[in-house]
Parts: sequence; C-alpha cells; structure tokens
Amino acid sequence: MVKTEMRDAKAFSNFLSIITRFVSQGMFTVDKEKTTFYSINPSEFPSTRLELETNIMTLKEGSFFKQKKEEIAVTAVKLSFNELQKFRANLDIMETFHKMNSFDFSVDISTLASKGDQSENPPGMYVAQKLYFHEDECKINQFCVEENVVKKMSMKKLTRDLEHKISFDIDPSMLSLIQSKTANFVDLEKDGSIYIYPDNNIMKIELGARNVSFSNNVILKISDSYEGNLIDTDTPEIIIHKTGYDILNILRTNEKNGLHCKFSPKYKVLEVTSSIEDQDKSWWIKSKIITSQVKGK
Repeated sequence: MVKTEMRDAKAFSNFLSIITRFVSQGMFTVDKEKTTFYSINPSEFPSTRLELETNIMTLKEGSFFKQKKEEIAVTAVKLSFNELQKFRANLDIMETFHKMNSFDFSVDISTLASKGDQSENPPGMYVAQKLYFHEDECKINQFCVEENVVKKMSMKKLTRDLEHKISFDIDPSMLSLIQSKTANFVDLEKDGSIYIYPDNNIMKIELGARNVSFSNNVILKISDSYEGNLIDTDTPEIIIHKTGYDILNILRTNEKNGLHCKFSPKYKVLEVTSSIEDQDKSWWIKSKIITSQVKGK
C-alpha cells in the first residue's frame, strides 16, 4: 500500500491557501521527509517563481506496491491537480464529517512507463492517479491529472549558485505597513516602480516613477542594515515587479526580520526566504520567492 500521512489538515489547508495566492494548479512531490511545490505563473506573476516545502504531509514509511508477487518500495509520489481549491475542499470534508485533523490518505499510483511520465522519474518515484480515504462513514476519492496538464505551471527546484552580492532582512510588519500606507499615494499599477538600494548603512525602498514628470514618489527605510554591496556592478539597485513585491511575505510570517533577502547582480534576481511553524514545532512551512530584476519606470 502507498499512503501519505497528514499531520495537521488545518495547517495543510492553510498551506494550500498560500499556494492559491500564486497559482490555481500544480504538482506536489511527497517523500518521507516533506512535501514540495515548485511553481511559476507567467501570466499573473511575471518574472517570479515560488518554491514551497513543508513536513505537514509526508509519505508513509513502508509504502510499496506489488508487482509479480514482489514488493516494490515507493520513496516518493507526484500529485498533480488542475484545481487546487478542490484539494482544500477535500480537507474541509474530512474535518466536517470524519472529524479528525490527522489521518492517512491512500494513493493509487501508475507503474506503467509506457504512459511517458514514469520514464522521466528517478527510481522509487511514481505518479499518483488517485488520492482516497475510505471508512464506513466517510469515503472520498480525488483523482489526479497527468503531469502534462499542469506542466506550464510546474518547475524544478532551482539549484544553481546565484552568486549573491548583498543580503538584508526585512521586518514583515514594516513591509506590511509600507504596502498599506503607500497604496493610495503611489499607483504602482499605472505609473510606478519598486526600487530597493543601500544608502548610509541602511536599505531603502523607493516607490514611484522616476521617468514621469509630476509623479508622486516616496522613499522609506525597509531594513536597518545589510551585508555585502552593489559597488562595481551594473545593477546598483534592485528593481522588482509589483506582483513580486505584493507577495514577498506570502507566508504572512510575523517573525521580526523574518524575510531574508539576497540579490544577485549577475543573474539579476532577488531571492526572499521565510518560514513558519506551529508552537510545538511539529510542522513547518518554508518558502522561497525568486523575482527577476525589471526595467524601472
């Protein structure tokens, strides 16, 4: 049998709500340590990619399938859904009718390499066809889609060394304050850009349009300090798209200085990592937003 262990269904529902702020479909990879979700959404979030990992749902120890009376070990499964909201609805049904926050899902997997998907996977990893839970008073069957259905939104984890030149931390409460208090002053959708740069030992954020006459703009402190510098690079400041700026704190972490930022002039990308966990530290969620430098207005 192949099973996934759900430690906290409410927390995983929140994990799905985090994902659906960015994309409506995609693929999960579940192994014995964690669940990963790597995604892009070029139409709504241009120049930005999202990497999420959590240990809320993991592959059950001892998962296997039988083939010609032989037990074949399963080390990871891929779950692809074209409507992630239905996965959340599945968990809501479990909470309402099964009345348990932790449980196991059973998984039907594909073992046919002729389908095309399995041949691209490493040994021990299989493609899920169905996720289900069967008990007398509650039976749910949720079917997965083929990988190619969500291929445009899915990606692999970025492993390249980005060669960061400057790093700094942002307090999420400060970012939220800046975003809320400046939204009605500077129209970033219409005539503004987001510039972030070091100045006098602090990091500043500038919102507005430098190339538009009589345009409102505001410059504020966004971080108390930084390490490294942008001297002798062709990108002395970081300019990002509004859509990436809006979701820098996609986890809604409230940890002081909980947004860890690094910038690579070579690849012209800003990387922002953050994490949240429950009080007992029984589960965690980690995020990485990678957003590309854009041309300022």
